[in-house]
Amino acid sequence: MITPEEILLLSTYSKSELIGGLILGEWAARSKDAYIRSKLTMHAAEEIGHAAYLTQALAELGSLPADVCDESGDQYYARAGRPKNEVEVLAMTEAFEPIALHHYRAHVQTAGVNPVIVDILNKIIKEEQHASWVSDWLDKYSDQNMVSEARQRYSSIIKEVYEKELKRLEKSGNPILMGIADTSRELYKHESGH
Repeated sequence: MITPEEILLLSTYSKSELIGGLILGEWAARSKDAYIRSKLTMHAAEEIGHAAYLTQALAELGSLPADVCDESGDQYYARAGRPKNEVEVLAMTEAFEPIALHHYRAHVQTAGVNPVIVDILNKIIKEEQHASWVSDWLDKYSDQNMVSEARQRYSSIIKEVYEKELKRLEKSGNPILMGIADTSRELYKHESGH
């Protein structure tokens, strides 16, 4: 059993993975650096694959992904805007990936989540642990001022957007969504030592 609110949340995950993959793929196609092109292509394919996994999980539970629109512009990609260069696309990725992993872990650890969803999110979590090359590349980039500005910008945006999302989940009235928010906050306390 899966509630309409959970379908909407999983649809949001799927759309986010798909959009992220398309952005990475666009930058892979533009890159003049063979290393970046190769890494972004693999990363894009993985993100798009995650969107497909989520769609398949919803189908297994008897649903299609819901139409997810961001009319308020509060979602990450709407707030972040289109990256203007490779530094920005990588800083965006560096900021987003740890939050997505954290959130998926919180979802998996929340009581009452359908086992199909737990399995698919665990599969995604296992595959997502690959992005250290992004930080390594940014750390070695010649213009560290540009890197620092991009990192600060995207990190600030994802923290703001994620906090709004947690508040939305807390106010949803859906026990599982509220549990995900609670679990996320507890995991954060544990991870940060607070």
